[in-house]
Amino acid sequence: MAYNDITNIDSPNYTAGRGGKSIDRIVIHWWDDPARNPTAEGAVATLVNPARQVSAHYVVTGTGRRVWCLVAVQDTAWHAGNFDINQRSIGLECDPRCRAEDYDVIAEVVADIWRAYGRLPLTPHRQYTSTQCPGNYDLARIQREAEAKLAPPAPTKPTWVAMDTPRTLRTNKQVFVTNVISGKAEGSALAKGTDVAFATKTDWNGALWLRSVYATGKGFDWGIKQADLEEIPVEPPKPPVEPPKPPVVEPPVVTPPATDWGKENNTLLKKLVEMVQSIIDKLKGVFK
Repeated sequence: MAYNDITNIDSPNYTAGRGGKSIDRIVIHWWDDPARNPTAEGAVATLVNPARQVSAHYVVTGTGRRVWCLVAVQDTAWHAGNFDINQRSIGLECDPRCRAEDYDVIAEVVADIWRAYGRLPLTPHRQYTSTQCPGNYDLARIQREAEAKLAPPAPTKPTWVAMDTPRTLRTNKQVFVTNVISGKAEGSALAKGTDVAFATKTDWNGALWLRSVYATGKGFDWGIKQADLEEIPVEPPKPPVEPPKPPVVEPPVVTPPATDWGKENNTLLKKLVEMVQSIIDKLKGVFK
């Protein structure tokens, strides 16, 4: 949120330049005791009065979010009660009521100074002189709020990117597909053990969301938290089933019929003897 930068009032109470020194800090003041109900206009009037010999670079109030620049930052304002510190610092006179709106505008001014000069440390006026200034201001709070203003604005829409390994995962409990922006459920609940094919992912509000192939194709900002999913177990391959071996068929044993070899041998021998005798008889007739 911006503030109203008032630059038409200049203080004569300053020293031109920085005496060759670099700016290395911001000094926080409050312009008076809040019990006296001082006003921003009264503070400005004091700081531009030549007779008072005091000034500041900025006067800051949350009322109307107003900021007066009374001395250019490249010049030395007279605010710390220590000229060496004046030459090295930027002085902020702040509304002593220390309201939330005062903190917010002070943090805005500090963030702008940081953008121009880097992260200058915040220091209280009482560090350099005997004073209660800056009263009740919490410089750590100013710093936190200024740092928040330097941070980039939170995105209003998630950025989906392709998963390293798009795959099907299984819900590890009953879940809803959720609109990650609104936080509302889309459709009916998915029972535990439901398998969903995912393609893209996003980090959103502190959680990693996965988006299904369907939602990715439609451009919907719908997802399921990765914490609500698990890998699908892969069953080891079963060994191949060998076909049954054909039964071994033994060849039949052929038993030759029983033969009376002794009787047949006698018959053959008798015939052989008769044949030999016949041959002998014929030979005798030839040689007679």
